[in-house]
Amino acid sequence: MGITQLPCSPIAGIDVADDELVCGWRKEVQVSAAGERATNLSGTVTISVANGATNLTQLGDGRTVTHLINHNYAKGFQTQSAITVAFPMATSPTTVTLVSPDAKGDMEVPFTYANRQVQVTVPQLVAYTAVVAQ
Repeated sequence: MGITQLPCSPIAGIDVADDELVCGWRKEVQVSAAGERATNLSGTVTISVANGATNLTQLGDGRTVTHLINHNYAKGFQTQSAITVAFPMATSPTTVTLVSPDAKGDMEVPFTYANRQVQVTVPQLVAYTAVVAQ
């Protein structure tokens, strides 16, 4: 099974190497670890920083994934801290885990669930983090 190509155009003012790295991750997130295709969801994701991008998907096994991409650049990624993220889910998840190539390992984090919204705090966003709710 191949990876679905997502549109990826250069971002003004971004170092080419960083832009290619982010584009590569955007292509990768369309496939789950089991090789199943992800489905884009139409819900709104809110984040507490201005220089970030999000994408909300659901994996074939039912997990909901909010993809966070850091767009805070100045000759490389500028780490953003304590980012509040909220996204819709029909029912409360049992766990929320942060997955990032920038971390030493996956990290289960506390979350709240109210009015069909999951809210978590991402301690650090260097380049990319996936917030996985199941």
